[in-house]
Amino acid sequence: MNHVFPSQLATKAGIAKFSSELTNEKSKISSSSFEAFKKKIAVLDLKIDKQNAINALFASPVFSGEKVSASTVKDTTYQKNIDEVSLNKLPDDRFLTQAKKELDNAQTQVKKRDQAQVSFQKLVDVVAQNPSNSHLLDAQNVLDKLPEAAKAKETQALVNAVQKFYAGKKLIALTFDDGPDATTTPTLLNSLEKDNVNVTFFEIGSSIAGNEAILKRETADGDQICSHTWTHPQLTSLSSAAANLEITRAANLITQVTGQDWPFYRPPYEAVNQTVLNSVNMSAVNYDVDTEDWKDSTSAPVYAAAMAGAHDGAIVLMHDIHPWSVAAAPQVIDSLKAQGYTFVTVSQLIYARSGAIQIHHDYFGW
Repeated sequence: MNHVFPSQLATKAGIAKFSSELTNEKSKISSSSFEAFKKKIAVLDLKIDKQNAINALFASPVFSGEKVSASTVKDTTYQKNIDEVSLNKLPDDRFLTQAKKELDNAQTQVKKRDQAQVSFQKLVDVVAQNPSNSHLLDAQNVLDKLPEAAKAKETQALVNAVQKFYAGKKLIALTFDDGPDATTTPTLLNSLEKDNVNVTFFEIGSSIAGNEAILKRETADGDQICSHTWTHPQLTSLSSAAANLEITRAANLITQVTGQDWPFYRPPYEAVNQTVLNSVNMSAVNYDVDTEDWKDSTSAPVYAAAMAGAHDGAIVLMHDIHPWSVAAAPQVIDSLKAQGYTFVTVSQLIYARSGAIQIHHDYFGW
């Protein structure tokens, strides 16, 4: 609710109601205070047009119960008025004391928002030179803290930076499910480090305990790590609350271990519906190239399936718990490099091919 101060012809009852709404105290102030208050409003005339002062002080989102960080105060005349009105030069009473407190808080929040936007712009400049997973994550974390009014513009700046960097390049995202595995995952990481390739891991939460060092190594290498649920159930067979718990329990542990907090998860068995999508403020990431490596026992069919399905914008599914899939990975990488592919994580691919991250969405590749 935006509060509009009554005109000079307003009744005392109207002023009382207005004053009551804008103060933390429930009781109405005395009649003498009403007269004093009107005199203080007149003092504001010396600094700025009275109606503008009233708008700045009492009609701004500061007094509507909203946080300034989620408002458009800076982009309106309110900010100019807030800067020009000096309440500490006015006689003190509880109404104006509360007003000054709110305005001080507003200015602090606006300053923090400005600092966040400056910080974000610096991160966008870094991303423009190197849209690594860690740089994108830093930018996304700052972006999430910006007010809604600024998000659209800043998000587009980030998307533009990533898309310009990858313009004209053939992109492919290799993804590995069901880890971490104490034996096979480190072997895969050895190959990825040698080839200087980053991938996305979708980890099962119940497999992380005892393998935290593997996740930290993946993070240090620049790989992306996301939830593959806690116990690998078919999410569409669960209640909304149970699906949420499966997804977020693994995601929270991943964040605790690695610091990565991406809003992505992979639904086991590719089983996802609108109920599951709506159950959590994240997005599902499936795939459009399934190597079906769980059927195999040697690397040749895994390699063949990956190469047969490879295309610009593809998300490839493999599993780092299968030794034959781990053995196929360097072969796949070498062949795709020879074909001119650039390897990206899921987040890099989404920004490059789709734009801003959409929540409650199911990504399949492009």
